[in-house]
Amino acid sequence: MSRRNKLDKALLILGYFAATFILVISVMGIYLAILKLFNSGKTIMLSQEETESKLIPDRSVVHISCGAAKNKERKEEIH
Repeated sequence: MSRRNKLDKALLILGYFAATFILVISVMGIYLAILKLFNSGKTIMLSQEETESKLIPDRSVVHISCGAAKNKERKEEIH
């Protein structure tokens, strides 16, 4: 095999890899575009306030309800 044939074969393989890479990137781009199109009515990322309200419930309500339950138990114990 001459050097010219080896070089041609190497460039051909490199070209296949480049074409495959470009094809994969294109398919991913199209997929993300379609996903964004169908998901346009909804937000993927929640705003900071929504995230905080879901992660941290209103603690004052929890403390009040726990305190009321404890007071009720104490009153029942006393009576």
